[in-house]
Amino acid sequence: MLAGSIVLSCLIVSALLTGLVRGYALKRGVVDRPTARGLHEVPVARGGGAAILAAVSACLIALMAVGAVAPRLGAPWVACGLGFGLLGWVDDHIDLSAAVRFVCQLTLAITFCLTLPSVVPIDPVGLMLVALGAIVMVWMVNLYNFMDGADGFAALEAVVVAGVGAVILSMAGAEQEMRIAALVAGGSAGFLFWNWSPARIFMGDVGSYFLGFQFGALILYGAIAGTGAWIWLILLAPFITDASLTLIRRMVKREQWWQAHRTHLYQRLIVSGWSHARVCVALLVITIVPLAPAAVIVVCYPAMGLSTTATIYVLAAIIWTAINSKTNQRA
Repeated sequence: MLAGSIVLSCLIVSALLTGLVRGYALKRGVVDRPTARGLHEVPVARGGGAAILAAVSACLIALMAVGAVAPRLGAPWVACGLGFGLLGWVDDHIDLSAAVRFVCQLTLAITFCLTLPSVVPIDPVGLMLVALGAIVMVWMVNLYNFMDGADGFAALEAVVVAGVGAVILSMAGAEQEMRIAALVAGGSAGFLFWNWSPARIFMGDVGSYFLGFQFGALILYGAIAGTGAWIWLILLAPFITDASLTLIRRMVKREQWWQAHRTHLYQRLIVSGWSHARVCVALLVITIVPLAPAAVIVVCYPAMGLSTTATIYVLAAIIWTAINSKTNQRA
């Protein structure tokens, strides 16, 4: 009951703080202005993800204080989450170079991986696993940043994926992970009130970096704790597929893939005539109808984790290719 009250508090605090951050952003000129590569026609305040960061971090500290989350897990989770969020906040204000961002992200990711409770020895194999985990973390952070380009899209993904994941983790008895996921859902829901189309504020790098870290951490901890990373990989399939295949396509075409663009599938759908809200509803339906049951299956039948996840990504790649082909024909 107490943990549930803290999650509700996270939602309320996030919603209230987002309004304050919006006022600050407008006063300081921290706004996204319309560009040829964007999807918006009017300037919109950015940096609202700072409210998610503050609410989730404060409530996670509260959960540690009441014994609902072990400090051994929660302390590095809070510290590294704040680190990623702070990096994004700075980037929102002064536009850091790609090299500086990458070095800082990698340092934070390695730090988090080294703090994860595990039996991995500090030897060449163990260090390779840490490096692999750090790569997963950095990719999730940047992936989430790439996919934050439409009103409500990235925030809704966080609400639905973290919320569904929390319910499934509760079924699996993974109480600590469940509570952290629930906080992410609550904090994102409070922000979504302001971010739904037409958006009054964007989450900015501070929000996308923070949420990318949260899901990367849930994936890595799930793999180590035995609850499995499959849950998160399945629920995040639309984001992971679109971001990864779009990046690969741009690299194959020798485009400057690190620069802003609007060639992700969700962006192409909006350019082709879909509204921001319609794209969000499609994401919601996909996550709830086929992906959530699949995630439940891998919890009930762990041996099916790899095969189920692989099947989902093959189908996702086929659908991604087909829809992209149709949007090309319309263009």
